[in-house]
Amino acid sequence: MLNRIISEAKTLFHMPLEAATVYETFKERMIEQVDRELTALPAIHVLIGHNPLSMMYEHHRNHARLMLGVFALNRFDLLAGTVPWSYRTCHAHGFSYEYFRVELEAWKRAVARHIDGLCARAILEVYDWILRRHGEMIQLAEQSCGPPIAAGSPLDETGHAFLSAVLAGDLGECLRLAGSSAATPQGLESFYLDVVQRCMHELGRLWEQGEISLVQENLATAMMSGAMATIRPRVRIEAPERGKAVVTSAPNEYHTLGAWLISDLLSLDGWEVNYLGAASSPPDIIDVLLTDRPDLLAISIAMPYNLHPAMKLMAAVRKQPALAGIKIMIGGYFTRIIPGLDRLAGADAVASDAKSAIALAGEWRRSCTG
Repeated sequence: MLNRIISEAKTLFHMPLEAATVYETFKERMIEQVDRELTALPAIHVLIGHNPLSMMYEHHRNHARLMLGVFALNRFDLLAGTVPWSYRTCHAHGFSYEYFRVELEAWKRAVARHIDGLCARAILEVYDWILRRHGEMIQLAEQSCGPPIAAGSPLDETGHAFLSAVLAGDLGECLRLAGSSAATPQGLESFYLDVVQRCMHELGRLWEQGEISLVQENLATAMMSGAMATIRPRVRIEAPERGKAVVTSAPNEYHTLGAWLISDLLSLDGWEVNYLGAASSPPDIIDVLLTDRPDLLAISIAMPYNLHPAMKLMAAVRKQPALAGIKIMIGGYFTRIIPGLDRLAGADAVASDAKSAIALAGEWRRSCTG
């Protein structure tokens, strides 16, 4: 069913070129209208599973960002693949499926009020299509179809023990498990790829399925960050110098571990790395790039609704003559589901995982140095 819906979405819509620009122009007003309408509903707390209204508001903002990315890329397979995941994750955290129907109707009214002409008609067709497929989206959500937030190799014994430790908030046990295996560059790389990265994937799966709360995920993330910050400085790097790299999460992206992991692995491979963390603003990132003049910019995009902010960042980089030679790599869970995303979004390549990111960076550097 999912493949059929994705195939249908690829050919169904013909979006005007200016649709993304128009949608972005009125985005804040439409979000405010949808927030206001749904907040006023007598049954809203039932619809959102008695979660805080702030959780619903954040979902609305993420929805608008996702739609911007879909319209800008003109790739409706991204939408078709993401909607069942959105249904599934929100429902796992208490939202009713009826909420989505109510929300989508509110978005239609907001679009009709603030956008007119050909753009409005084209955008409304997209919302109508999702509403017609509402029942199928529920079925797909129940079947765990759609791109999972977690995808990777299963945890081994050490991985399970490390996951238990980070969920328990036991930094001492995390460091004990790292032990002597992470004392060398090769050992630390293996620990990052075989334990830390797989635990990141498993945490994502547990959150997606509602088995852990956002607070528990945040605690576990803090424990992994603490472990990485402690064990990385202990390792002496003896790799040849590769070049300069800047690593950042996409604007509006608050998932930092993926970018941090890449930053440390690049450093282990001999790169001089400037890691910018989460949610840095595009102007600030550009300032760093103009100061550092790196060979490589790596952007982590964990969530689908942050594709559009990342695209805008890359477009801003490409407009800088002084940065004409920089290579841009993007990666993250959702960047793998759109064939040709690098070409569409303005990157030089998409890295499917941390290991391939390091290999790709090395290939670029070798091609530059001959």
